[in-house]
Amino acid sequence: MKDEMGTQNIIPIVKNYFYEANTNKILRGSYESIIENEFNNKHEVTLMSSFVDVKLKKLTITVTNACNLNCSYCYAGGGSYNKAVKTMTKKLAKEVVNWMLMTFKLGIENVQFFGGEPLLALNIIGFICEEIERRCSENNNLIKPQYYSIVTNGTLLTNKAQEILNKYKINLTISLDGPQDSHDAFRVYKKSNKGSYNDILTLLKKNELNREYNIAFQVTVTDDLVPIMTPINICEFFSLLESFNPSLIHINHVTQIRSENEEKVSIAEWERFNRDLYDYIYKLGIKKMYKDVIGTLSKISKPISAVCDNYCSAGINEFCVDEVGGIYPCFMFQEFPEYQISHILEYESQEMDKSIKNFQTIKKSDNSKCLSCWLRNQCSSCIAEGLLVNKEVGNNSNLMCENKKNKMLEVLKHELVGELE
Repeated sequence: MKDEMGTQNIIPIVKNYFYEANTNKILRGSYESIIENEFNNKHEVTLMSSFVDVKLKKLTITVTNACNLNCSYCYAGGGSYNKAVKTMTKKLAKEVVNWMLMTFKLGIENVQFFGGEPLLALNIIGFICEEIERRCSENNNLIKPQYYSIVTNGTLLTNKAQEILNKYKINLTISLDGPQDSHDAFRVYKKSNKGSYNDILTLLKKNELNREYNIAFQVTVTDDLVPIMTPINICEFFSLLESFNPSLIHINHVTQIRSENEEKVSIAEWERFNRDLYDYIYKLGIKKMYKDVIGTLSKISKPISAVCDNYCSAGINEFCVDEVGGIYPCFMFQEFPEYQISHILEYESQEMDKSIKNFQTIKKSDNSKCLSCWLRNQCSSCIAEGLLVNKEVGNNSNLMCENKKNKMLEVLKHELVGELE
């Protein structure tokens, strides 16, 4: 029955079904009325009203804005966020640890190390983890982060890096963008312009046996990659990723920084890619490995009371500290000085509360494009994407919106099989 369901045909069906997590089935219900009633209630975000209210979801620490790659689609100006290239000092890193432990007294779920390329500042990462562990062991009132994570290009997974990742159980996410030809077309070394694919795979295979941390992959799909990702390429590439037994694979659909009328690839081509990808995922029964599927199902399985009118948690329950101590809503805002909330050496709690209140006002219910969208309540998206593409926070590109809807439809098309027969 699945093959008879085109994307357009599934839309009215989706609106009459609701995913119920505890039975893992799509059940008959008034999906559209649930959306309408809930959206009209205009729930305020309940994540935080003040930074002291709950555990922080994520604190990103940009340990350096230097990078050894020059990725063609990089929104961050080669990793530097168009700022002077600097690496966090140990003196500042110690201040960052003190600030985070004393500010977020109920703890932090995830401390994420970011760049640039964070492994260029491996000594700072090790120092921060060690300092956190030391402070928390000496003072029982301080709460250690639930876990550490790092996003890396994978070219610097040395023995020393492996040692630190293992010691602190730092969850590793590696960027790998398609088969070798496509990856090497986008992700090249700054100095040599040589592709990085083979180096990454060599290091991954070398480290696999001694790995004591979780590994995940992030595949950045741009409108340059879509046309060359055939069903055969998809099968071969994702089978390779799965051979490393990752905890998660995240397909990151990225709108490259160009105006709406400059898109290289049509929405129809993106829909073809999504269809081929999800056909592959469901055919092999590996949906639990893919963040896109898990995230989509979790969005529509949330209880009505948990539906949020905000796009994401940036500036509300997620913050970033850059390499010189500036505090931002998230790492995507580091290029924009007007969005700097404060500095850890000049910090006052009122500044964080002000940020939370300001970002709570960026709502889907105030966006005319969202108001007419059937996915509005189940949708979450990066508010900084609108700033990068359309120069306005929350005003996301049409391509991003269409991709969100298309992914939801592809997932539900497969989940509905059997329920409609």
